[in-house]
Amino acid sequence: MRALTTVALLAALACAGCKVKVKDGGELPKVDIEPGKMPDVEVSTDSLQLPNVKVPEIKAPDIKVPDVNLPEVKAPDIKLPDLDGKDRPARTDTTRKP
Repeated sequence: MRALTTVALLAALACAGCKVKVKDGGELPKVDIEPGKMPDVEVSTDSLQLPNVKVPEIKAPDIKVPDVNLPEVKAPDIKLPDLDGKDRPARTDTTRKP
């Protein structure tokens, strides 16, 4: 604990001896706000020039895929039992709430 306090004290003394000069304080963007509309904000970025890179043209080989006939699969017809004892047909659609 004593070492941590000493380090914090030394860091505070080191920061107190620094002098910072700010040349450009900067400005906040001007924003016009109207109800129901997004604010119009201008944002500028530095322009970058990308190098001109020549990419070789690559052709994919022709691949012949065999025709595969898959069997037709039908879902089984499952009837749900009536568990509440009422005289009505069992529900087959379980995605809806009663």
